[in-house]
Amino acid sequence: VPPDSRYDDPRFSFSMTYKKEGNKLVLYRDFSQEILLMQREDCLEWNKLAKELNKAFTESVILKKKGKK
Repeated sequence: VPPDSRYDDPRFSFSMTYKKEGNKLVLYRDFSQEILLMQREDCLEWNKLAKELNKAFTESVILKKKGKK
């Protein structure tokens, strides 16, 4: 199971959590934006969030079928 990803800032945040439920792998995503209009001074932190979010979305999951023993 891939590691959880999260980014927290009072203005915006996200979290991505993988959970194994039976024979399924489920991804829970949450994104929050607490501001309606972004100011210039918010851009640096927003870009950090975007970079972390991009890393989380490009996480690869490889599923392998169990062989008979």
